[in-house]
Amino acid sequence: MNRSGTGEESSRGTLVRPSKPLYKTLYDLANCYNESAEIILSTIITTKATEFIAPAIMCRSFAIELLLKFFIAIEKPAARSKSDLGEIEDNLRGHKYSELFDRLDNTYQLLIVECFSDLAVQNTSKDLFREHLINLGDDPFVKWRYIYESPTTKHIDIKLLGLIAKSLGLVAYKETQRKIS
Repeated sequence: MNRSGTGEESSRGTLVRPSKPLYKTLYDLANCYNESAEIILSTIITTKATEFIAPAIMCRSFAIELLLKFFIAIEKPAARSKSDLGEIEDNLRGHKYSELFDRLDNTYQLLIVECFSDLAVQNTSKDLFREHLINLGDDPFVKWRYIYESPTTKHIDIKLLGLIAKSLGLVAYKETQRKIS
C-alpha cells in the first residue's frame, strides 16, 4: 500500500486500485491534495518562497472539488467506479464549485454550511456559502493549474479557501465514519 493508502504501485508505475467505494477513493485523494497544500504552505512560511503559493492553491482547490464530488458519490456507497454510479454519474462532471454544491443532497448542504458557520464563527446560510464558493472563482482548480497562462496577477482569499476545505473535510470525515459503523 502506498503512503496515501490509495493503492499499490507496480514495478511498471501503474496504480492498482483496491476494491473500495468510490466515495472513499475521492475522500482519500482529497485528503492527499489538502495535505500537500499544507506542506507547501509550511514551506512558504519557513522559506519565504512565495512562488510556491500557486501549487498550494491548486492542491487545496482540487481537494475542495474532490470533496464536493465525494458528497455526490456517497449517495451510491456500493459504487467502485464512476460507471457504477448509474443515473448520477453525470453529477460528477465539471469543476464549478457552485454547480457541484447545488447537486448535493440538501442534508449534506446543511451539514457543510453548519460546519462552515462554526469554523468561521459567523452565521452562514446556504446562499451565502454558495456565494463564497463563487467568490473563490467557482472553479479555481482550473484557473490556478494554468496560472502561467494568465496575463494578469490573480488573487484568491486563501483563508476562505482553507475554511471551505476544512468544513467539507470535517463533514466528509464524519460521513465516512458513519458509513463504517
